[in-house]
Amino acid sequence: MRRAPLACFVILFAVGCGATDNVIGRLVGGDLPGAGSSSSGGADPSSETAGSAGTTGGAAGQRTTNPLEAPPAGRLGDAGAISIDDDVSASSNAGAAGSSAVDDSNSDCIIRVTTEGSDSNGGSSFGSALRTVQAGLARANSLIARSACLSVEIWVAAGTYLPTTGTDRTKSFQLVPSVALYGGFVGNELARAERNIAFNVTTLSGEIGTPDWSDNSLHVVSGATGATLDGFTITGGYTNEIPYIGAGMYNVSASPTVTNCAFDGNVANAGSGMYNDSSSPIVTSCSFSNNSAQFGNGAGMYNKASSPIVSDCTFTDNAAQYSGAGIYNSYSTLVISNSKFTGNSASDGGGGMVSINSTVTITRSVFVSNYGYVGGGMINTDSSITLTDCTFTGNSGYIGGGMYNDTSSLMVTNGIFAGNVVSGNAKFTGEYAASGGAIFNDASSPILTNCTFTGNTASYSGGALHNENSSAPIVTNSIFWADAVGASVSEIVDSDATSASTLSHNIVQGGYASGVGIGSADPLFVDAANGNFNLKAGSPAIDAGNGCASFVALADQAGNSRWDIESMPNTSNALDIGALEYQGTAGVDAFVTAFVCP
Repeated sequence: MRRAPLACFVILFAVGCGATDNVIGRLVGGDLPGAGSSSSGGADPSSETAGSAGTTGGAAGQRTTNPLEAPPAGRLGDAGAISIDDDVSASSNAGAAGSSAVDDSNSDCIIRVTTEGSDSNGGSSFGSALRTVQAGLARANSLIARSACLSVEIWVAAGTYLPTTGTDRTKSFQLVPSVALYGGFVGNELARAERNIAFNVTTLSGEIGTPDWSDNSLHVVSGATGATLDGFTITGGYTNEIPYIGAGMYNVSASPTVTNCAFDGNVANAGSGMYNDSSSPIVTSCSFSNNSAQFGNGAGMYNKASSPIVSDCTFTDNAAQYSGAGIYNSYSTLVISNSKFTGNSASDGGGGMVSINSTVTITRSVFVSNYGYVGGGMINTDSSITLTDCTFTGNSGYIGGGMYNDTSSLMVTNGIFAGNVVSGNAKFTGEYAASGGAIFNDASSPILTNCTFTGNTASYSGGALHNENSSAPIVTNSIFWADAVGASVSEIVDSDATSASTLSHNIVQGGYASGVGIGSADPLFVDAANGNFNLKAGSPAIDAGNGCASFVALADQAGNSRWDIESMPNTSNALDIGALEYQGTAGVDAFVTAFVCP
């Protein structure tokens, strides 16, 4: 594997510092330049299991006139990779009248591409496949432009494809509206559902020119609204010159659908894997790994004034020299579900994610073993964040091991925060003030409902929560157990006279000075040491919650129904304390279908 060379670039980005001990203040990010390093990897092991609009005889679009003839032939790229001549682009009218006759029977509006094909073919079958993706895009664009097809699918067989055989770093796989680019074929399929993405790895690579990073493509793929990219590994993008962004995929005012793709080993200053500016891509079942943002933010994904929808994705081992190694959001609206952020590292903060002036909704997602000096799992600044059924475990930093909130609105329901750690000394002053093992709140008042905090640690203050600067969390139906500062139990710390937590129906080890329905008995987890935070029979948390409180949910984090346990009398409408509901016995106990409240 090659490592990108260390390079120095003009830095247009600034990060503010200063905070609990005046070490950390607001993180203010912007659009930035820089470079970095990474290593490349393989495709996400996903495979398609159902249906196809593009099966033979079932067209991706309807042909209404004779399609154009084929574009000029491409040639074999460096190191056996396949690319297209620089004079063939997706926006060209390649294949116009006057070129030599070819097989032009794309009656199903599907174009096939293989590394053994020829761009003098028409691509109507794998036996007459084109050789380059660029030629396929050009032909698809022509078919649509001439109304031969309303939409086109391009089926690409396994192999590595380059955006150019030359050294023009600006060349990119420019996606085309109404054209769906599919990888993962072996080259004999009759229906798209027959492809195997994991086995037939299809790579779009920026490794052009000499076999090192210095002259790689600035953007491997450029997006387009209405385009689809499905079943590819995108790797080798290296953006070390203007615009310094979007090495893997570059979306500006472009909202493609991206599915079953692996963004691996791309290097830029921002959005190394994917950069979105004024864009709303739909990203599903993709992996972002080993991408690097040096002198910058957002190694996996960077969103500026954008509204992406991300589901069933993984962000793993991405690195940012500044912040937001997994995802960086600026003035954006983001929806994430069923996704995982693991092992991402950001020197300044927000290993998993950073949100600034953004609105973010996350459901059924996990943040595991991420690192950031501030907010190991997540940083939220001047943002509105909603987390439902999410887990933060094993994240680390100096303040806010799981999460750091600065002047933000946060709502967490059915959350688990376990084993997050803050330690060490302040970067610039050397002060010993590592605080907020799970969450650090600065001028923020999160609403925490049915959450479980356990095994989080801080060196200085607040094993679970540290609140300062007029922070006023509202905590309901939650467990705080075995969180510590050093060897001493430390659950919730309101560190100054301006901050005060409001607690109702919680279990807090060691108790809490004020609140309603506060218990301090062992919640009896099934196996906390191995991450099983379900409740044992007889737990004092069973039916001890308040079902009439605001923001409670009828299901727990695992999706199980809440139960009214007959043997555990309750006066608050049958709801357990904590993220996971004890599952009762049918016929004796009853699952809750509604809360009947005054």
